[in-house]
Amino acid sequence: MDPNADGLRVIHALRRAEPPAFTKEKGKLYVIADTIPLEALEATESLFPAVKYIKIDGVWCLPADCWNFFRTQLMSTLGTRMTNRSLRFSMLGPTSGELKDAPLLQPWAAIRDPQFGGAILLGIQSGHPTLRSRLINTSRLCGIAADQSWARTASRWYRVQNLLRQEDLVDRLGHQVAGLEHLTLDAWEIRAFVERDQIDAGVRNV
Repeated sequence: MDPNADGLRVIHALRRAEPPAFTKEKGKLYVIADTIPLEALEATESLFPAVKYIKIDGVWCLPADCWNFFRTQLMSTLGTRMTNRSLRFSMLGPTSGELKDAPLLQPWAAIRDPQFGGAILLGIQSGHPTLRSRLINTSRLCGIAADQSWARTASRWYRVQNLLRQEDLVDRLGHQVAGLEHLTLDAWEIRAFVERDQIDAGVRNV
C-alpha cells in the first residue's frame, strides 16, 4: 500500500464532511461530532490533542469555528506531509508493481499551478481508483521519469504517455482547459519545477 494512502483517505473524509450547524446561546454555531467522518475526527484529535467537545442537549458537539479551523489546518498539514513524502519517493521511482497498478494519463500535459505553486498534471485518465471523470487534474507533481514514462504526484503514481504541446492542449483535452494554454510547461520546464521542489524539500542537492 502507498504510504500516503492513509493521509489521502483522511483528506477525502475531510472533503466530504459537511456537518450540519445549529445555533445555541448567544447565536454561537456548533456542529455535531457524530456527523463528522470518524477518520476526520481521529486525525483532528491526533493533530490537536487538546481538542474539547461540548455536550449540548446530550449530544457531543464542536464549535463550528473550531471545526473549520481544524479542517483547514488538517488539509494543509496532510497535504504538505504527503507532498514531502512523495518528493522522496520520486527520487527512487516506482516499483514494477506500483507502476503496473498506477492509473494512466494519455494524453497529458503539465501546467504551472497559479494557486499553490509548483506544477500539476492534466490528462485523460483510465484506471483511477476513485475518480470517474475522464479529464482530471492531479495533485502537485513531485517527480517525473527521464523518459516521461511515469510521474509521481503528491497522492499517487501515474503512467503517462503522449505529452501535449501548448498548441494542442485544447484540441486534445477539450474546451474545459481553454485559458490554461499559457500555463503549459515544456519537458525541460517540468523537470525544473520538480527539481526545485526536491531541492526545497531537502531530498536533492543543489
